[in-house]
Amino acid sequence: MSPISPVIALCRKRWSRFCHNASLTSETYRNRLRVIGATDGGRVLTIILAPSGKDGIYYPVTARPADRKERFLYTQSLTKW
Repeated sequence: MSPISPVIALCRKRWSRFCHNASLTSETYRNRLRVIGATDGGRVLTIILAPSGKDGIYYPVTARPADRKERFLYTQSLTKW
């Protein structure tokens, strides 16, 4: 087994923290999931996950800063709780 590069280790650490923060999840086309959430630094991101073919396993397709509508939806979901 090859060692994990520092970049991948850092990404995994950030992903793990992102997943533990409050997030909003919705289904998009082709059974993909859209996850909108905030980083520890307060940046709101949108991450698209696609099914891998195995039940309940998804892989990231893309990640980007959330657009205005997505930030609004995320903020509204926080106030409901």
